[in-house]
Amino acid sequence: MKHEPIKKLMKEGKKLFEGLGIAFSVMIAAIGFFTFLFLAASAIRTFLENRIIENAITSVQKGDKSTLGQQSIISSSTEVLLNLKRREISKSILDLEIPGLQNGKPVSSDEYSYQTFHDFFSGLGWIDSVQTTLWHDKQVSAFVLPPKFEWKRVDSASEINTEQACVRDECYSVRGLELFRKNREVPLPEEVRGRAIMTLSVAALDTQWRIAVVTKEDEEFKTWVYAFNGEEFKNLRGSGSLFSSKYIGTAGMGGNDGGWFLLYGGYEGKALQFLSDGSVVEIPNIFNTRLMDGGFVPGISKVGYGNDATWFVWSKEAGRIKFIKLFQNGKSTIDGAVDLTSSISSNIGIVRRFVCNGVVSGKSLRCNADLETVSSSWDFNDYGFDNSKPYTIVSANISNNILPVHRGNISYFGSDGSGKVTISLSNDGINWDVADNNKEIIFKNIEANRMFWKMEYTPASNPMYSVFFKSVKLDFKLKR
Repeated sequence: MKHEPIKKLMKEGKKLFEGLGIAFSVMIAAIGFFTFLFLAASAIRTFLENRIIENAITSVQKGDKSTLGQQSIISSSTEVLLNLKRREISKSILDLEIPGLQNGKPVSSDEYSYQTFHDFFSGLGWIDSVQTTLWHDKQVSAFVLPPKFEWKRVDSASEINTEQACVRDECYSVRGLELFRKNREVPLPEEVRGRAIMTLSVAALDTQWRIAVVTKEDEEFKTWVYAFNGEEFKNLRGSGSLFSSKYIGTAGMGGNDGGWFLLYGGYEGKALQFLSDGSVVEIPNIFNTRLMDGGFVPGISKVGYGNDATWFVWSKEAGRIKFIKLFQNGKSTIDGAVDLTSSISSNIGIVRRFVCNGVVSGKSLRCNADLETVSSSWDFNDYGFDNSKPYTIVSANISNNILPVHRGNISYFGSDGSGKVTISLSNDGINWDVADNNKEIIFKNIEANRMFWKMEYTPASNPMYSVFFKSVKLDFKLKR
């Protein structure tokens, strides 16, 4: 009998632990349930925010101030608005300035809200394709005149040797990472010996050669460029590398003693034009990552002389077909570009390898195309551009706000190709005001809340010249 209290105590303890276990299970279940509710609420919120953003984008493009999307922008939370600011739309950069917000902070002006819009023409998301007649080059990300050319097959095919660079009968070639004259190795300049050489290239001008050596040093790729007369090397910079890149690549070179061109064929391209007076000019904003397409080994051809020269870039590699035209518009330096790679497949067929002559004496550029079973020679006859009529670019609606647009200015980058460029702005798509570059205008329609830009272009009389329209920036003010 004296053990009864112990048994009773053990029994009560067992009940207590069972109760605690049930309570713990209920607590775990409750935590799981509320976690599920939280995740479900987050998913619903993300879905609704995405719908708001999609409706807002639709509203921007249609310019309908009464749509749910426009109203949602005004009434949404700051976080949603900032998410909308960070969205990339059609590869353009749209900085939304919502009433009461400027980079997430209150705007400084009590009278106006501000918007800034950039378009780099990597796509046509912000262009009215129906009204636009100027030719858009997606690979170069620019507007140019429609190119005119002809591919003509040559019966007497001749092989183009891209492995040798010859001046008269003296030829040099690259084998691996070494320079050879016939079967004799030519020692490279002393300042690059012993370095980690990654690529080596040689090109012939009229009376001498150009040598480019790419070395790797501290995760950087440096390009050393030399003039070579067959006996000695001369560093074109005096000493040291000419430029560096984050990406490995091969320097392609070509031209003549009156001027030559270098393209670094890495993931990001770098283009330099060497003029007849010995000066060097960098050619920016053409060889972007899209056009370089991961990088290739460039070949360079030059047609013509001086300010009338035209350049062509192609790829020496099998399976990496490229054909890009560079034009000068009568200037001493390259002024624009157009990608003609697609013309090869549409005129010649699917080719495995495509190479061209480096130096051209006439108007035609001779190229060789290797198809699967046969090789053929072709002349590329360049007729410039279609300058027979005026052309236009018209934007889609840019403004994303229900507030009226009162003021605006536009700045743009590119070349007019000696033609006439007229830029206009409109806040209703009907009434247009001619706008000087980067000069503010005041709209007459004080109720309109849309924003458009338009470029009208009258080409020059010379068919070899073209506009090269690369980017546009708009700043406009909305009445609060």
